[in-house]
Amino acid sequence: MTSILVPLADYLDSEGLATPGVDLFIAHKPSDVNEGILLREYDGSSDPELTGLYRTGFQGVFRSVAYETGVALAMQIATALTIRQKALGQVWVYECYPRSVPIPVGREASGVETFVVNFDATWRLL
Repeated sequence: MTSILVPLADYLDSEGLATPGVDLFIAHKPSDVNEGILLREYDGSSDPELTGLYRTGFQGVFRSVAYETGVALAMQIATALTIRQKALGQVWVYECYPRSVPIPVGREASGVETFVVNFDATWRLL
């Protein structure tokens, strides 16, 4: 495994905040989901001097039928994914934090609001 997204999704599930495959998805989300979260990586690297240490940039994409609930969902997940020095399954998270407040992307023709929060994570496999 070279992705932090699965352990983060499992963590959100264990905290009762989202359910993988229902309202939480990694990399791709079904188009018919109007209320949910998509986690997707946009950057990743390993440190050549610190073997086994990874740095990953990822986005949380939040969809909701109402602006207010979309912002609230994004803020709730951003707070939950503010992690310092924690084991999540087979991963040790040194730090994970949001780099932005929820950014409104806009309303789709279907009326669904979309927001994005960018995150950074530093982690290693256990």
